[in-house]
Amino acid sequence: MNKELDHIGEVTNAGDLKEKLQEAEDAKTSVEAILLERNSLLQETCEEWDQCEKKVKDIRAWIEKTETLWTPHNTKRNLYVHFRNGIGGDPRISENVDDLLKVLDELNDLVKTKTSSLEETLQQIDVYQQQMQTLRQKIIQEEQQLRLVIAPTYLPHDRERALAEQQITSRNERIKLLIHRGTPDDTILDL
Repeated sequence: MNKELDHIGEVTNAGDLKEKLQEAEDAKTSVEAILLERNSLLQETCEEWDQCEKKVKDIRAWIEKTETLWTPHNTKRNLYVHFRNGIGGDPRISENVDDLLKVLDELNDLVKTKTSSLEETLQQIDVYQQQMQTLRQKIIQEEQQLRLVIAPTYLPHDRERALAEQQITSRNERIKLLIHRGTPDDTILDL
């Protein structure tokens, strides 16, 4: 290019063409440097991406292998690795087993006694609840009779009429009680 500029300079005035040529070459080298840097960064990124994909594949393969290890067949096989002499190889194991069986038997006996005690307690609670229910019924009946005696319609001089009104009121209260409880009474309701 310089030769061509010299040739142009011989024929005419070249002016500042040399300076512009130098600026263009400087710009070209700076752009090439930037492109080389970006190209190297892209190559590094591609290599890291490839490594990442390889690691992901390795992880997936490892996950699949570990999932197959948890099958019942493999867990039994893996357990025997810890007992190379077999399960009964060490005499201390049988002693420990006997001790554990004794402890478990004692625990079983304790659980049985606690269970029977709890069952008895539950039966007592059921009996108490039944007794409370009968007491509630008696209280309700006594309250009804007390209301009848206190009622202004109670006529001590006209016994037959008072008795009839008392029976009607008693039946009405009993019917209300039966409806409220939702269960029939053992005694027959005389109408």
